[in-house]
Amino acid sequence: ACLPGRPPARRMDADCFAAVLEHLPWQDFCAPLVAVCTSWRGLADSPSAWEAKHAQHFGWASKRLAASGAPLGTSAAFRDLHRVQRAALSGDCVDVLGRWLGKDLLQQGSVFHFRLTVRAGEEGDLLWRGSSDEAPFHTDSHTLSDDYMARLAHLPAVERCSNGRSAAEACRKRSIQRLGGDEEEVPVGGYIQWFVGENSDPESLNRIQENARMHFGLDSVLQRRSLEYVCGLFFPAARRLVLAGTHISHMGFGILGLDQYDLTLAPDGLSLEGVTRGHHVPAPGRWLNEFHAEAVALPSALPGGGDTGDLARDRGGEALAAAAVAAEEAYARDASELRRHDP
Repeated sequence: ACLPGRPPARRMDADCFAAVLEHLPWQDFCAPLVAVCTSWRGLADSPSAWEAKHAQHFGWASKRLAASGAPLGTSAAFRDLHRVQRAALSGDCVDVLGRWLGKDLLQQGSVFHFRLTVRAGEEGDLLWRGSSDEAPFHTDSHTLSDDYMARLAHLPAVERCSNGRSAAEACRKRSIQRLGGDEEEVPVGGYIQWFVGENSDPESLNRIQENARMHFGLDSVLQRRSLEYVCGLFFPAARRLVLAGTHISHMGFGILGLDQYDLTLAPDGLSLEGVTRGHHVPAPGRWLNEFHAEAVALPSALPGGGDTGDLARDRGGEALAAAAVAAEEAYARDASELRRHDP
């Protein structure tokens, strides 16, 4: 830990440690050395030391956890949150809870509570594809066939869309420069779980309800877990996450509309803010609807309304398992279809 080659953040106080060794009675060094190491180890494991390290590294998030009564005085508590932080900042996994606020002409006053979960690589593709439990899948206005979903899955994440609004198109509209390369752009996929906020403006809530009842036969839009499947790119250097919705779960049909997202992770990787396109754009690239979120690993600070308990429940493992089964079935079906047409 004291080697000169180690970066400063990962070294102990080498000068202090050298001073201790210098004053040891080397003619009988074994017993004192054991005593020093034991004390050093005790200091390193002390709750106060890890609480201080937690507060120093995580700042506001550490205060939130401490206020909730979470134990912070162990190396495990530090490593658990550091793992969440590192996964988010690399684009491997962004998992956040938050609120969407309607600010455009058509959605002013609307409030939705959500959980956004996106991952890189094969796990992201599996989450994005969805499971048979959430099927059939839809756009804003019509149902998507299995064949269409299979074709969509073969496209790069940044190009997938069902309404002409892909993540690539969002980058162009928002003047986001794409540099290419695995280190500059990380393809991601997953979903957003949505709940209509009961604290929406009454007029806006009534408008959402009337549209769902009149056009889709839904008695109520409240307490319905609706999924929007999203994919796109994460830019690690800018901490920017650009997503596009491609399909909606059966429970979300008539409640959700596919959207585009331009989001930025905080430097600590534990919160996320940005804007979404919505249904009305006053000028090209000017998006008004607001997106605010914090890591699921933190105690929720979501104000008023919405089934936040259901959102906080971890469905990621279940969704991955179900999606993997669905993907295997789809691949088997595709292979069977190819064999049937093979001369």
